[in-house]
Amino acid sequence: MAKNNYEALNSQLLDDLPKLCDLSVEILYDCIRCFLKAKKNFIGRIAMHMFSLMDLPLLLGSQGTSILETFQVKHTLVMDDLCRLSILHKQMQSCIKTDTLKRNSSPRGS
Repeated sequence: MAKNNYEALNSQLLDDLPKLCDLSVEILYDCIRCFLKAKKNFIGRIAMHMFSLMDLPLLLGSQGTSILETFQVKHTLVMDDLCRLSILHKQMQSCIKTDTLKRNSSPRGS
């Protein structure tokens, strides 16, 4: 009796397992496709924010704020948006922010 049950379940598993694998692959492809589409849209929005950084007026420094300060504020906002959709671990995101702050605040040699 147990052997018959085992053989019946095993044959059913052998029949259903390829179907399950095929369906799993389809679901995986759909998930990857949706993820890549969302990431593409997000990167497009980030690029538009980056282009707005390039539109800084030349006389911005005469209005009381420096170009560098304005760039750093907008750059930080864009980097925060980028880190929200990133698949990096939170520790890696904090390393990126720390590295960005170090690079932005370090004096540049001429």
